[in-house]
Parts: sequence; C-alpha cells; structure tokens
Amino acid sequence: DAAGSASLGVDAAHVVLATGGRPGEPTFAIDAGADGGAVVVLTPTQVLSDPSSVPEGPVLVWDPIGGPIGIGVAEQLAATGHEVHIATPDQIVGNELARAGDLGPANARLAQAGVVMHKRAVLRRVGPGGAALEDRFNAEVTQVDVACVVDAGHRLPDDELWAQVHPTLGSRASQIGDSVAPRTVAEAVLEGRRVALELG
Repeated sequence: DAAGSASLGVDAAHVVLATGGRPGEPTFAIDAGADGGAVVVLTPTQVLSDPSSVPEGPVLVWDPIGGPIGIGVAEQLAATGHEVHIATPDQIVGNELARAGDLGPANARLAQAGVVMHKRAVLRRVGPGGAALEDRFNAEVTQVDVACVVDAGHRLPDDELWAQVHPTLGSRASQIGDSVAPRTVAEAVLEGRRVALELG
C-alpha cells in the first residue's frame, strides 16, 4: 500500500541503509541437559542492555575475535561483582586491540580485575557441567564451571530491510556499515562519508 511504499523510502531521492548486524550462529554445541539446568548463553547486546539477564555465578566470555567487545563485556561484568573468565583461541587476550594501542593496558586491567584468562582455547560445548574449552594445539579439554556464557563471536549483517528496499530503489539506495558486514564504526563512518560525497 502507499504507507508501506513510503516506509520503504520509495518517495525518497536516496536511501542509505546502515541497519547494523545481528548475532551469528554459535560455533559451539549447546546441551540443554535432561534436567533443564543448562548454562545461560547470552549475547553482548543482551548483557549490556539488561545486566539483570546475567544469572548469579561465574561467567565465561567467549571471544574468538579478540576485539573490544569481548574485553569490554568482561570488564563490565567484573566491575559488577561477577567472577569472570574469558577464553580466546589466540596467544593473548584481545589480540586485535594492538591496532588501537590498548592491548597491554587491556590485559593489565583484566588481570587487576581478577578476570581468569584462558588463552589458545576453543569453546567446544556448553552444558549443565559448564563450558568445555579445548586447547587448540594439543586438544586437551578443560571444563570450566560457569552459570553463563557470553558469546562475543562473529556477527552477521542485518540485511533484511536491504533485501526489501534494493529491488525497488536500485541505484537510489546505498548499503553501508554492519548491514554489509559487521566491522568497526570506522568503516561505517567512511562508507557513509563516501555516499554523502557521491550524492553531493
């Protein structure tokens, strides 16, 4: 209808979509358990928007990316009194923070906050017994007793609206930021600037 067409930007001279990202699929198995006593699995967005969603007990932050999100969530949880573990497949926690010069300081902050760091570890399974971490070099499995896992893993583009708008608007629509591929805010700003310059 007319209202629906207007809502999709049909009457606009140009539409720029930066609709963000959405959580990706877990890269680990989740076992609910026969008694339903499964470990709670949350996204960073859920933790930051609703801290009460985090149950009492130890928390594991799974960070296969090594960027600021996993580190930030771990620091926030530790600051609110949780026992926090963070696991990464890398040799050092927050590997990508080296680009911003925060690698050393971030690791110092985590250590000072009492965060337990599990390096070169891959999260394989989450279940009633906690989280199973596998050493990526020798395959040794360590069971970590936690009540909650925060999955700070890879995200996917939220491109559902783009799929609706682009066939109608064609060249009068541009897609930028995480709706193309989840990255940092720097890419979204750069792409937005490029579109603005092209439009004059």
